[in-house]
Amino acid sequence: MKLMRNPRFTSLVKWVSNFFVQIPFNHPISPTQNPRSFATQRTAQVSSLKRTRNGIRITPSIRKMAEEAMLDYFYSTRSLQYMVAESMSKNSPLFIGNLLKKVNFVGASDISQCITRHLRFHPVNEFEPFLESSGLKPTEYTHLVPSDELFLNKLLLENHHVLCYSGVDPKRIGKIFEEAREVFGYETGVLASKIKAYEDLGFSRLFLSKLIACSPRILIGATNVQLPKVMEKLKALGFDSDWVMKHLSEEASYDWSSVYRTLSFLRDLFVDEDELRGLIREHPRLIFEDSGEWTLILAGFQTKLGSSRSEFCSLFQRFPQVQVERCVMNLRSCFLFLKEIEMEDDEIRRVFGSHSWWLGSCRLKKTSSLLINLKAYKSRVCEVVKENPEEIKKWTMGSKVEPLPDTEGYMDSKAMKTQFLLDLGYKENSEEMERALKSFRGRGSELRERFNVLVSLGFNEKDVKDMVKASPNILTQACDVLETKVNYLVNELGYPHSTLVAFPSCLKFTLQRMKLRFEMFSWLRARGKANPKLAVSTLVASSDKDFVMSLIRNPRSFTGLFNWVPQVSVETPFKTQPPGIPRFFTTRRTIDAEVSGEKWTVRPRAVIRKMAQVAMFDYFYHNRGLQFLVAESMSKNAPVFNDNLLKKLDVDADAGEDLVRSITRFLWFHPVNEFEPFLESLGLKPSEFSHLIPCDKMFLNEDAFLLENYHVFWNYGIGREKMGKIFKEAREVFGYETGVLASKIKAYEGLGFSKLFLSKLIVCSPSILIGNTNVELAKVMEMLRSMGFGLDWVTENLSEEASYDWSSMHRCLSFLRDLCVDEDELRELIKERPRLIFENSGEWTLILAGFQTKLGSSRSELSSLFLKLPKIQDLGKCVSNLRHCFLFLKDIKMKADEIGEVFRSHSSWLGVSRLKQTSTFLNTLKGGKKRLCEVIHNNPEEMKKWIKGSRVQPLPGTGVDTKSKAMKIQFLLDLGYKENSEEMERALKSFRGRGSELRERFDFLVSLGLNEKDVKGMVKASPGILTQASDVLERKVNYLVDELGYPLSSLVTFPSCLKYTLQRMKHRFAMFSWLQARGKVDSKPAVSTILVYSDKTFATRFVNRHPDGPKHFEDLKKLLLCE
Repeated sequence: MKLMRNPRFTSLVKWVSNFFVQIPFNHPISPTQNPRSFATQRTAQVSSLKRTRNGIRITPSIRKMAEEAMLDYFYSTRSLQYMVAESMSKNSPLFIGNLLKKVNFVGASDISQCITRHLRFHPVNEFEPFLESSGLKPTEYTHLVPSDELFLNKLLLENHHVLCYSGVDPKRIGKIFEEAREVFGYETGVLASKIKAYEDLGFSRLFLSKLIACSPRILIGATNVQLPKVMEKLKALGFDSDWVMKHLSEEASYDWSSVYRTLSFLRDLFVDEDELRGLIREHPRLIFEDSGEWTLILAGFQTKLGSSRSEFCSLFQRFPQVQVERCVMNLRSCFLFLKEIEMEDDEIRRVFGSHSWWLGSCRLKKTSSLLINLKAYKSRVCEVVKENPEEIKKWTMGSKVEPLPDTEGYMDSKAMKTQFLLDLGYKENSEEMERALKSFRGRGSELRERFNVLVSLGFNEKDVKDMVKASPNILTQACDVLETKVNYLVNELGYPHSTLVAFPSCLKFTLQRMKLRFEMFSWLRARGKANPKLAVSTLVASSDKDFVMSLIRNPRSFTGLFNWVPQVSVETPFKTQPPGIPRFFTTRRTIDAEVSGEKWTVRPRAVIRKMAQVAMFDYFYHNRGLQFLVAESMSKNAPVFNDNLLKKLDVDADAGEDLVRSITRFLWFHPVNEFEPFLESLGLKPSEFSHLIPCDKMFLNEDAFLLENYHVFWNYGIGREKMGKIFKEAREVFGYETGVLASKIKAYEGLGFSKLFLSKLIVCSPSILIGNTNVELAKVMEMLRSMGFGLDWVTENLSEEASYDWSSMHRCLSFLRDLCVDEDELRELIKERPRLIFENSGEWTLILAGFQTKLGSSRSELSSLFLKLPKIQDLGKCVSNLRHCFLFLKDIKMKADEIGEVFRSHSSWLGVSRLKQTSTFLNTLKGGKKRLCEVIHNNPEEMKKWIKGSRVQPLPGTGVDTKSKAMKIQFLLDLGYKENSEEMERALKSFRGRGSELRERFDFLVSLGLNEKDVKGMVKASPGILTQASDVLERKVNYLVDELGYPLSSLVTFPSCLKYTLQRMKHRFAMFSWLQARGKVDSKPAVSTILVYSDKTFATRFVNRHPDGPKHFEDLKKLLLCE
């Protein structure tokens, strides 16, 4: 209460809880998106389908030819500068992928010609490859593509050239376009003059190029005044432009006015210039991270806590090595934690005044988790923090929190609880008593008090004991709450005490819930709609959903009342919610309103969306002249398009502007691409139809036959939501001339197909409407009909989610017919397992048959396998499991004939479950590959114990294993290990292979001229070197000592070098020798310097020192692989 009476501290609480909302972050500006860019945005999501429109796989060679065709088009046909044309063709892979999906070509030979022809007759939006080649992703540049231009304009290219000439990386220009688009519209000479103005300030070209990439907005308007001031201040402190350039990040954007404010603040804070210089040198992030905003926020936070100037200086001088943002977030988390445990404001100030420097590096767990793990109340935790704030260090994320030691008060409370339980009839030290102790919360003295309150309300003491035993939680409530609930049920509603004895759990529910349920029940009972004899448990215990479903018969009449009844809770004297915390539903509605385009209104989102649908229908039906059916479908069934449209509006709800009229006016003056809502209304998601939108049309009426064929499908009984699949898989169908589509459907009816079957068939296999009548389909149906399967059976087993290849299905049926000589057997097989022919059009069946045939399965074994397959098992999963099992047997080096024998006899159950990884087996089973082969050969069904989800037990040891372990132990004793020590146990796990091999390899190292004592030290330091064969060790030592000339002492110093492969050694040393010959590295470094780094680090530290280094490094790698 003292805390809440302090206005300054109360404002700090609110500020800390919401300060991140007030931070002036530079959010990217989102101008009105143009309709055409929707296609671009979602194209990126479907680009993972790396196949062309004809199903040809997009290989690197095809992509290379596409790049050359694009270069030829942009350079020769469009006359762009070679540098721009080359960049657009080579650095826009997503655009090329989407282009390849639109081009029809038969093979790789005619790809260049096809792409060139496509580009000439279907001009592309050049802004898309240009922006992608400039380093932007499609999701970042969709709103930047102009709606009224297709081709790059002269000024844009001219300013692009100026930036490149100034040293800006072309792949960073996209960021400039995104943040300072105006720059690309400058007249000739304007941009160059702005850059020259900064050069006149003394900025080098290298520094200026990075500065422009980091802060594009300095090129807008007059010369940035704050930037020279910042550089002047830093120069006065001894920091030059090279130091600044080193600490600027091209991923960030800088506000130099904010950096200037931060520098000025630090300069005012530190009187001694040397101290300030040392601080900035050690923590440059204080001024550069988010342009110093987080430093100022940290200063504001500490100021509100009453920190003095000296405490400020101390905090910054001892600043932890973390990001400033993370430091502020950690301090905020700690402050809220101290608030939640109800610590007084003076104590909080004291903690932060002395300990902020290390609190900023501690990320605390949640308060609720800490209270549970510490097993203490807030008051106890508060006392611990007051006594020693450094206890907080033990409660950070990732640490194990130990419970606080019990206090005398806690022990007294526990003793009282125990005595109370003994009085209830529990046996001392029993498990039942332990469980009960955990159930009771609160102090021990309170339990007896609450028990007595229940007895005083008219209950028998024996009954109260039974109630508490049945539902201990009822005693976790305060006495006045218990009394209010009992009075409501007994005195107001008239229920007898026996009702509460029979169902004591009803006292756990809130009084608000009780009043809501019983008021509703009373209303229903008065109208004869509810059973008057319903028990209290039925009314109170059921969930809201069950209560509504079981009692409220007519939702139209009663749901409104059910929503009204909670108003009775206003009369209930509950604790009100603090005014500083906004109610969730109000916030949610405001957010929804903002998403819908209304920034200031709290109108429900559903209402706004409904009004938008009305406006869209009016536009499509009356203005665009579309048929009523199509216009209604497009307005009601395109929610994503609807929401995107609402985001573009700028409606002032306070001015009373009518939303419907605003949307209608917007559509009049900003025509939308009608293919988007049309395709979305057909059941397609934006990510599915983005590449289907024609680039040269915006209105449905421009496609002469689209709506006509749409109505043919509709009249035939195919639902609107299913037509999207047909459009996606057989787009040509919607371009048929009048009467063509109807005649094709009529042709299939002539084969005897019913209208119901044919409507589902078209959805499942839209491609049957392309070209002539599908012959394979007729053959499949004829074969199934001869086996006794009618159209209804086929209809039942077809899935509208799948697409069927009837030629593949015909091959599968023919194979099964050849496999099963007996027709009754074949009929039974297909009847029991229809997925054999319908799953993936029978492809998995043929793959499974081919797999088993390669393993030597006979005709009878194949037939037996199909009959034993589980009815509900997916064939794709079955084949995947069999393949995984085959690879496992290959990994453990089982012989081919033994593998074939295992699969011929056990494939039926091997396909059901997936085995664990081979490496997991070898570690868990504690046996080598040879031992594993023997176990499987003796009893293949052992593999049933090794499937995923099961616990694998180690294989029993053999005599050979025992002998090998004894030899390992003796070898370790000879090395100087103590018997049965922990060190010896760890060493035993490190050594792999047989015990006899370890001594042999050890002696070999000694034979190379090394001292036996040195070899022992090498093996102790790196046991892994003895897991290699003697000849492998010999080749490595000869290479390092004889060929490279390193002394044997270098191996003693760094024995781990022998663990690396000989290929890695040759690769690294050959590269180092090449660099050494060109004077880029020092002479003869340590072996560890060459081998221990990862490829990436090695390339960064050494390879990249020479411009041709990366290429030579890759050439060496290929050469070694060939050898």
